Amino acid sequence: MRKFSLLLIATGLFSLSTFAQDESNESYADKYSTWSVGLDVGPNLFNGDLSGFYPESNIDGNNLGFGVSVYGNKWMNHLFGLSASVGFNSFTGKNINTYFTSNEFNYNLDLMVNISSLIHKGDVDRGNWAWIPYLGWGVSNAYPEVFDANDVLVRGRNDYHNEAQLRGGLLVKYSLNEALDLNFRYMGTAMLFSDWSDNTTSGAYNDATNSIRVGISYNFGATEDRYPLVYARPVSQMAATVASVNERMDMMSMDDDGDGVSNMFDKDNETPEGTVVDGSGVALDVDGDGVADALDQDPFTPRGAQVDATGREMDDDGDGVPNSRDMEPNTPEGEMVNFQGMKISGGMEGDMVNAFLPDVYFNFSSARVSAANEQRLATIAKVMMANEDVTMDVIGHTDPVGSERFNLNLSERRAKAVVDALVNTYGIDASRFNVVAKGEGAQFGNNNSINRRVEFKVNM
Repeated sequence: MRKFSLLLIATGLFSLSTFAQDESNESYADKYSTWSVGLDVGPNLFNGDLSGFYPESNIDGNNLGFGVSVYGNKWMNHLFGLSASVGFNSFTGKNINTYFTSNEFNYNLDLMVNISSLIHKGDVDRGNWAWIPYLGWGVSNAYPEVFDANDVLVRGRNDYHNEAQLRGGLLVKYSLNEALDLNFRYMGTAMLFSDWSDNTTSGAYNDATNSIRVGISYNFGATEDRYPLVYARPVSQMAATVASVNERMDMMSMDDDGDGVSNMFDKDNETPEGTVVDGSGVALDVDGDGVADALDQDPFTPRGAQVDATGREMDDDGDGVPNSRDMEPNTPEGEMVNFQGMKISGGMEGDMVNAFLPDVYFNFSSARVSAANEQRLATIAKVMMANEDVTMDVIGHTDPVGSERFNLNLSERRAKAVVDALVNTYGIDASRFNVVAKGEGAQFGNNNSINRRVEFKVNM
């Protein structure tokens, strides 16, 4: 409640500025239709020495008069507007054995207060109704005449009676479309300085009128995008802005998928827990193979290489050379091939120095053989099974992080882990492997991910 009250006060203060401009630096006149003209008509009831309704009178009829007014309106801002009008009224009233009639021209200036602009109505920024109390003053030129029950003139005038007026009431507007409004008006008028509006005086300034009017008005320059200012709802607009700011603040502070990137900037707000993402919240894919690193069992495939759903590069013939580099894609299973995937002729008697065997890679400071290496180990196993006389050096390597002693031990554990996997999974005799620990002594460029490896060398 307190927040809403502050919002109303802020809006009222905001509306006091005639030259206030919105956030897009548009003035009221640029953004809204602020000028209109209107016409209304309706009955008048006179209250004075001779009144429109006088129960004891023996005069029939002569209860209500008629009025018509033309208005020109200008809204300075959401809250305040001015209305200038010219009107014609007929009045009548009666007493016992007496009645009067009067024709009047009046000229008025009213201050209008659009209380609808202080109404908060959901998330709408405009309404179809406007409730407008108004207060003003003016002058009238009247010609009242008094008659008896036989319609004989009792008191006439030689000239018009001029009178200052204080008036006020309520205007209710309904938007028919952007250009046209339907108007309903109650208006009360008090004569300020005399008691002669009915050409009868009792010594008390008590002459007053009440009017009910219905009419129509035209809004200049109104379009669908530039609707009349009187229907604007700045409180709702401000509330919507506050709600939008709050929503943005929530989005900036909330992280639904827990990836460390707030909802506002997260382009993928459903990344699995623990997924490493970039600054936009998209899962990292270092090798660009379309498989996020968190799911990629081989995150080092060459750019453009064809991979399976797990991120492993395709190797249709299983010779350890991926399709992207395999010059002989139909090598029989277990055949020894070179780095281009081409069969080495002569088997063990061929050029074994050029034999290609895939490396096994490890995570930082780890000696655990990951699932990403299963296909590589299978390739080694096939070669060993197809060539029973082959023995291999299993050579462990590390990156340069850590002490020399630690890295030497780590490289040895990595080589032994690979041997254990080949022995336990494929049943290859452990005596066919020779574990060699290189530590950080054989760096392969400056890519530490590649340096954390175990490689194989065929013994001749």
